[in-house]
Amino acid sequence: MDHVIFSYHGVPEKTIKKSDKHNVCEFGQCCSEISETNRFCYRAQCVQTTENIVNALGWDAVDYSVAFQSRFGPLPWLQPYLDEHLKELIENGDKKVAVITPSFISDCLETLFEIGEEYKHEFMEGGGTDFKRVPNLNNEPVWFASVFEIAKIHSRKKKLKINYICTSPERLKIKKKFDVVLNMEIVEHVENVDFFINQSTKFLKKSGIMFIATLLSLIHISEPTR
Repeated sequence: MDHVIFSYHGVPEKTIKKSDKHNVCEFGQCCSEISETNRFCYRAQCVQTTENIVNALGWDAVDYSVAFQSRFGPLPWLQPYLDEHLKELIENGDKKVAVITPSFISDCLETLFEIGEEYKHEFMEGGGTDFKRVPNLNNEPVWFASVFEIAKIHSRKKKLKINYICTSPERLKIKKKFDVVLNMEIVEHVENVDFFINQSTKFLKKSGIMFIATLLSLIHISEPTR
């Protein structure tokens, strides 16, 4: 790869300015480090997250940059915009790029389609020769185990009693039913969708609602009164 891009979900610049109580935001060098005056700035957090990842990986000789995606509407959003940044890289001779999306825990419409399809197509049509979209953590076991350990630490500090179970619906041996069941961007990854939904509805109360979020839509299923 000639260049690695860390792409974060963009927001309108005016959103950043709303939290800039110290009036330090310049959308540039002010993000080079986190301080008491900008620690709530999303752009600064993105820049520092990138630096932390690069340092942790020991990437001393890797060319990388930060960009922002998913903008819409007439207002200025955080820059550089990913699509324009890709064009600039081609002009600079960087025709082999990899795109990492740290602000997304799991792959979704904005990583799989916006970056993996649309921006890849534009990049290759514009003269690029290689475009790699680095997959997100998704269902990586190490990631789930890490989140679980972090949650346990915080629950102990807050003296909370949380019963966490990581299993499939058909293996969950509990009799309790719930008002709401959430299946967030999971039905795309199971072999038998009808069976999965049927198993999930077993945990709904008679008047309960199941929300199913897919890559393209959000639907809900109401459990019929029996």
